This record gives sequence, structure tokens and C-alpha cells, in this order.
Amino acid sequence: MPSNIFTAKTQYVCKKSLIRFKNNLGFIKAVTLKPWHEVGTGVRKGKDFDDRLPFRVVTGDGPNIHKQPLIDKKVNSVINIDKNVAVELDVLDKATDIDQYVDEYIHPLIDQLAADVALIIAEEGKLAPNYVGTPAGGANVDTMRHASAVMTTLSVPAKRTAVVEPHVIEGIGDQIQTYQMDIAKKAVTSDYRGRVAGFNVIETANMGTQKVGDYGAAGSITYASHQIIGLTDTCIMTLGASLANDLFKGQNFTIQGVNSVNPVTRATTNRPAQFSLLKDAPAGSTTLTLSTDINSGTTVVNDPLGVAVSLAAYQNVDKAPVAGAPLNFFGAANMDYAYSLLFHKSAIRYYPVNLGHSDAFNHMTTEVNKETGLSMTMFMDGDINDRVETSRIDIVGAVKMVNPPLCFKMYS
Repeated sequence: MPSNIFTAKTQYVCKKSLIRFKNNLGFIKAVTLKPWHEVGTGVRKGKDFDDRLPFRVVTGDGPNIHKQPLIDKKVNSVINIDKNVAVELDVLDKATDIDQYVDEYIHPLIDQLAADVALIIAEEGKLAPNYVGTPAGGANVDTMRHASAVMTTLSVPAKRTAVVEPHVIEGIGDQIQTYQMDIAKKAVTSDYRGRVAGFNVIETANMGTQKVGDYGAAGSITYASHQIIGLTDTCIMTLGASLANDLFKGQNFTIQGVNSVNPVTRATTNRPAQFSLLKDAPAGSTTLTLSTDINSGTTVVNDPLGVAVSLAAYQNVDKAPVAGAPLNFFGAANMDYAYSLLFHKSAIRYYPVNLGHSDAFNHMTTEVNKETGLSMTMFMDGDINDRVETSRIDIVGAVKMVNPPLCFKMYS
């Protein structure tokens, strides 16, 4: 039967492809999915939009609740998933039936698409300010237990996920077997997936690496001052001197003398507060943009209406840095380190975009998964002269780290 059987069954193939995509992208089970309701083929990479974060409340007296000062926080996201894959078949290519066609030609494309999207989500995870593990040290169960304890200290909610690479899975499995713990019965399967140290573990081979720039001698980069930009969770740090070399998005560091606090009690944890860079900082820069605030509880900013708002409810450090305090960067300069992600679902949001339908294409269908809101569009076309058929699959959306403190990088 000619391959044009696919053209006649586009909706069926698109639906099967979307299910395959959802099942192959382990991250989907771990992040918050929030479908973006704007529909249209013009929504492509680079378009930005705002999303409102959930209201936060504190305990109140009697029947009342008291909203924290920064209740109307918004994050700006940009469409950064705009991926397509395609297959072109000669009319002489044959398939016994439509399912064989999907298995032989379409599913490999879907697997590639899922891998591409996983890399984008992992890249967003670089913004995690907190980190555990040792470079090239081999993350294991003990590292995950330590991470779990730190997360509890920082009031990160339970039901946490670990998205890890296969070599980490192997190390975890070997250690569990060595310890002969009861957890081995629950957490070790053929591929060692399961629950480990309170994390639901998902294995993926599609993680990036953290690039570390040349920060010179330890502590040679120093703090001068910082400014929190409105209600955006963006913090600009001014340095004591311009950078001699490049630093890169995601690089982690601490500031001498600055500790984290318990978000509920505001008591110091006596552990150095950890930070990361929101974007690259080339040589010559005099400022660093951070993915989280440096907030000792005394800062006041203006909301969009110009009203002064206290940031006391969002305190995350026990004291402001002193001028001249050295920054201590993680890892060796000019290295790339593998990392896994440990996070709560509220840390990262994935915004699927429904491209809708366009009359400009003879054969086009869009499927939306009702459970997740994930959307996939398929385009089909043919050339009677060359006797070929082309099938293209599009995924459009955005990934945004909306709550960086709820995400940890685990170096290995």
C-alpha cells in the first residue's frame, strides 16, 4: 500500500504521535503544565507573554487570611520551544498498514523531538541557585539524601522529582545494592527508576552541561552592591571591579558571610546562601544578573503603580553582603560539568501552544492532549512531479523557571 495512507489518516497519526511524545518526555510528569490559550500559526519563537504566579498567603487570625505583600507577581516568558521534524518519502516506499507506517517512519521523529525539548527544559534548569554534589565525584544516594535534607531545611515542599542521567542512575543502583537496604526493593527496577531519598527518579540521556567561566583566583571577584528590580525576582549585582574573563549563565556561587534562612521562621540556616547567574556575563562586565534576589528582609521596591512594597516576606538571606565580600564560584574554571535536576513541580512551568488550524495547508491537523494540554500540529504535502510526500510535525511552547529556589542542580 503506498505511503499516502498517512495523508488519509492524519488525525489518527497525530494523536498517536502526541501520546508518544508525552510518554517519551519524562520531564512532563515533573513540571507544571499551563497551556497558553492564545492560538494561531503566527505564535512562534521569540514572542513573549506574562504569566501571573499563584497568590501567596500567611496564616491569619480567626476567619481571615493575610496576603503577603508581593501577591501580584508576574513572570515574563518567551516562546523558546519551536521545533519541527519531517520525513520525505518516495511514493514507492510502502507500509503494510498505518500503524507500521507510524512505527517505522514517525516514531523515530517523535523520539528526536522529545529529546530536543528535554534539552531545552534542562537548559532552563541551569538557573537553579542551589546545588549539591562534587564535580566528577559521582552523585549517589548519599548526595540525594543530603539534597533532600537541604530542601527540607529551605521548606521546599515534598513530592520532589529527580531527573538524572544514566550514569547517575547506575551509581545510585550500585550503592543501593551494596547497602542492601529495603529501599532496594522499591527503587531498583531494570533501569533503577523509582523513589530514592524522597525523590521520584526519572532517567534521561538528554541533559546538558554547566559551563564554568574563568573567574580567576578564588575570591578575586568581589561584591560592591546590588539592586532588586521591582517585583520581577531579578537582582543586579555590581562588582568591585570589571570581569577579566567570561562567566556563563547558570554558574553557581556563594558570597562570603551570607547565609540562607528558613523561609518560614527567617532563622539563619548557618549554611552559605547559593546563587546562580541568570545570563552570561562577558569579560569587561561590571554587573552580574542573578536568578534570585539577595533579600535580607529590609528592601523596599515599587510595584507597577509606584506603590512602595516591602520584601520582608520574601527574605532569603540572613544579612546583606558587605562591600568587598568575595564571591566563591563552584567548580574549576573553564570546565563543563554534568548535572541532574532535583526540584519541586512548582519550580518550572511548561506552556504548550496550540497552533490551531490554517486553511493555507491542504492537509493539516492539530491534536491537544486533554490531560496535559500538550499540543502537536502535523502538516502534509506532496509533489506530483517528484512523486514524494512530506510529513512535518511541529511543537511550539515555552519553558520557564518561575521559582528557582525550588530547584537544585546535582553535579556528578
